Amino acid sequence: MNPSQDEHQMYLDPFATNGEVPVDKLEHLVSHADMTVASLRNSGTVFAITSRTAHNIEASHAAGSRRADPLALSKLLHGHAAVNRQLALYATRWALLILQVPYTRRYQDRRIQLLGHIMRDWPEDEWIMSKYVLAQSQRAGAPDHGWGLRGMFVRRPDPMQADSFQDELTADRVAPFRLGQVFVHKRYQWLGAIVGFYEVPPASWDLESWGTFDAASEGDSATQSSNDRRRFYVKTIAASSTDEQVIAPGNLRVIDDESRVTGGMFPLAGKYFKRFDREKCRFISNIDEEYPCLTAED
Repeated sequence: MNPSQDEHQMYLDPFATNGEVPVDKLEHLVSHADMTVASLRNSGTVFAITSRTAHNIEASHAAGSRRADPLALSKLLHGHAAVNRQLALYATRWALLILQVPYTRRYQDRRIQLLGHIMRDWPEDEWIMSKYVLAQSQRAGAPDHGWGLRGMFVRRPDPMQADSFQDELTADRVAPFRLGQVFVHKRYQWLGAIVGFYEVPPASWDLESWGTFDAASEGDSATQSSNDRRRFYVKTIAASSTDEQVIAPGNLRVIDDESRVTGGMFPLAGKYFKRFDREKCRFISNIDEEYPCLTAED
């Protein structure tokens, strides 16, 4: 670059040359977009830069979910790729909500979108959203949208409802399955781990009578079979993503090949397990109190 008033500026074109780009070439390139070099030097606003970055993250997240290797776009130096991508999208939802003009239709859509993320993936952040949303909804002169959103927040479970079904889920009923076991899905062949169980109420129960169901009357129903009384579903996590699914036990095949489990798998393992016992090919559960006597046998 010839000495000029721009001698301290450096322009790079990594797609065409390894060195600096002459000013005349740069002006020629930007002219195709009806812009000038001077306009490119102006600093962008925080709102514009943040919004552009947030929309790029959203687009990358959507594109990554359609790729054969959905984690290829989010591999960083540290952390699991699936968790990194989920965290980036979560931060994007917050940024777009904060920068959005309040009390508009777009603002309401963004707020509901973020609420869905919090309820599904980040319930520990409920207090932040509650304080932020309710503070704006209760502000003087603000439209009252808070009443419709309060029911969407995560509610603390009633202690009287905790044992509604779990008392009947004994080790014999869920056998041969246990918390912490590693399995392969019989049909789709993906690797996962068991993190919980859900009992299915007998077919004779209805919405009004299930809470007062008497076990002694169970045998009185001619339509009640032993299969109905043993039905349950298994809550699982995947080895290669942050997906949590509830699956029928007939679709699972427990494995004992510890070589199939590597250190980069199961990004959500820390949410349910203390560690992985490689010798026994199972995870050590940290939620035994929710499913007593249902952990993998020693």
